[in-house]
Amino acid sequence: MQPVIFTGLGPDSRLVREEIFGPVTVMAPFDDAEAVLAEANDSEYGLAASLWTNNLKVGLDLAHRLEAGLVQINQNLVVQANLSYGGVKSSGLGKEASLEAMLEHFTHKKTIMVNMG
Repeated sequence: MQPVIFTGLGPDSRLVREEIFGPVTVMAPFDDAEAVLAEANDSEYGLAASLWTNNLKVGLDLAHRLEAGLVQINQNLVVQANLSYGGVKSSGLGKEASLEAMLEHFTHKKTIMVNMG
């Protein structure tokens, strides 16, 4: 299949609101960082996000506040074996593709506090 880029879609479009697995993306320029952040986070999904900007300060600020398991600035779909990868909200099955993810999957953590006084 040939890759497809959609532009000019509103925030209620199915292509904007749902996760699509395939050579498809939606591009949406923005001027107001707070508005685009609110729109991006207003989703039940949070697998990955890419944002493209010439302003690294804005990019890093948005990356920290985006509700997604993986956020990439000025690149897309670069996954490294030493970094855990996985979604949040209704996306994915937790972290995967790293030692950290494996340990998280096979380890049950518990905190126990005892007051002996």
